[in-house]
Amino acid sequence: MPPNPTGVPIRRTSRRFSIAHVPVAVYLGIDIEFRDNSTSYYSISVHDGMYGTDYYEGELVRHDSENSDKKEIIVEAFKKLHEVVEIYALAQNFKVQLIACSRDIGGDYLEDTNIVDIEELSTMSEYWRELDALPFRVVTHGATSDERASAAVRKAVMW
Repeated sequence: MPPNPTGVPIRRTSRRFSIAHVPVAVYLGIDIEFRDNSTSYYSISVHDGMYGTDYYEGELVRHDSENSDKKEIIVEAFKKLHEVVEIYALAQNFKVQLIACSRDIGGDYLEDTNIVDIEELSTMSEYWRELDALPFRVVTHGATSDERASAAVRKAVMW
C-alpha cells in the first residue's frame, strides 16, 4: 500500500480468518518529524524479519503552536502516534513483536531534547505494556523521517 498522506493506514484486509487464527508477526520502525512549527508527520516502516515489506507516512497532528508550548506539542504527537500504531496493527492483523523508535525525534525542533526523551521513554513503555512489543531506541542518521524509521527497524532486527 503506498503512502497515505491524508489519513491513518487503517484499511482492513480482505482476508477472512478463523477463530483460531494467529496474527502475523512484524517489526515496526517509527519516527516523528516536525515541520513548519505547527504540523507533525509520522513514518512507519514494516519489517518481517528478513525484508522491509511496507512503509507508511502521513500527517499526524496539526498543532496549535500559538497556544501550546513545545512540551504539549511533543506529548500530543506521541499520543497520536501511539493511537495510529494500535489501529494499524489491529486493522492489518499484525502482532507487533518490536517497535524501534528513531532516537533523534524532534532534535532539530527542540533545543532541549530532555522533553522528547522523557515522552519517548513513556510511549515506548506503553508499547511494551499494551502491545507486548519490545521497545528499542535506535540512533539513526537518515535525512528524512521514512529513512530514519527504516534504519531503526533494520538495526533493531539485527540486534
